[in-house]
Amino acid sequence: MKKVVKMKKVVKMKKVVKMKKVVKSVIKFSCSMLLLCGVAFVASVLGACSFGVGSGESDEIKVIEMAKALASNPQEIALSEVATSVEYIPLDMGGEFLPGYHFLEMAVDENSIYFFPKPNFPNSPIFRFSADGKLLSHFKHVGRAENEWVIPVGVVLDKANDQLIVNEETVVKFYTPQGEFVKSINLDLPDYGFFTIVMYVGGKVQFMKSAKEGYSTYALDVDDNGNVVSDNVLIDYSTFPQEYWTDPSVRSSVEVISKSSENYLLLHKFTDSIYSYRGTGSAEVAYVLDMGNLKDGYKRKVSMGGYCYEAPNFLILQTVHPMKYFDNLQTSERMNYIFFDKAAGRTIKFAKNDENDPYFKNDIDGGMPFFPYHISGNKMYQLVDAYKFIEQADATGSVKMREIASKLNEDSNPVLVVATLK
Repeated sequence: MKKVVKMKKVVKMKKVVKMKKVVKSVIKFSCSMLLLCGVAFVASVLGACSFGVGSGESDEIKVIEMAKALASNPQEIALSEVATSVEYIPLDMGGEFLPGYHFLEMAVDENSIYFFPKPNFPNSPIFRFSADGKLLSHFKHVGRAENEWVIPVGVVLDKANDQLIVNEETVVKFYTPQGEFVKSINLDLPDYGFFTIVMYVGGKVQFMKSAKEGYSTYALDVDDNGNVVSDNVLIDYSTFPQEYWTDPSVRSSVEVISKSSENYLLLHKFTDSIYSYRGTGSAEVAYVLDMGNLKDGYKRKVSMGGYCYEAPNFLILQTVHPMKYFDNLQTSERMNYIFFDKAAGRTIKFAKNDENDPYFKNDIDGGMPFFPYHISGNKMYQLVDAYKFIEQADATGSVKMREIASKLNEDSNPVLVVATLK
């Protein structure tokens, strides 16, 4: 039976509800930590979450049993539970090499696959591939001219207008997929907080900012001159308990834990409600984290962030057990991933392999274990270094993998593994 909490009860109780991965190398660990730091960096955009619910609130909210799952034994999850097929696409860059993909984000539209720099990595190009893995274009415009960027804090794919948006906080620049400069917008918004998140959600581009005093978060529609055409309160913090505001870190503690063109998920560091924003109206409480004994007053002892994804039928949430509360844990035990099955209401801790990586067991074609690097629409994507792909092809005996591996060498570009969701 699905475990739910009635929304009326959640709001009535002072509007308070109780509510991946230690990687094998320094690079991968640093990447996750940078993501967590980046989440904190953009947090001041969002202010702090309230315990209220958006205008389109649901009568029932799903509960994710975090404490129970984290205390339980990890479980191996079959890929066939969530996916119907797997394919392997070697990236073909015509002699070039995809650099440091651990520091790249990914976006997908109907015809193209993009890789672009994570926040604060200005020197990486933006790459565009065809659906079958062929490099179509790449560009890097680093500098101080109007058509260049200095330090991007985010890159967004605007699918509706077939353009890429590079966000520099006070300046937002637009490019074609081929890298041609289109325009820039100067964001002089004195009535709002400083930091800006550019979103593509609900089929349009919007800008997320906190109110100047930090008690609410807005979604803004902005014209080409940087003027606000309309603003919409995503989350109203007026009922936020006053004791929270005595902690100076509260104002910089909201995380965008998952983003897609269909939905953004927002989570505050000290509350247990995950909010959903789909491009219109207010953000609504979509999930409640049941943290059980993993609370220190109103603070969660376990950090959330990094690699978190929402698919149509499930969530993947990354957790970190900080030294402050868990000094008895080994390094390999500190980062975990949680799988939440929306339909069944199951909350499971992912099993990890000998390299401490979480995984779905690939029982579809007998290939290597799968874990998503990106989720978009009805597809999950995993990037695998060529040398590792070759090793896994031999180890698993997958006919599909061996066919691809026979055409690779250790210096080849990564292979994109694509799982089609149910």
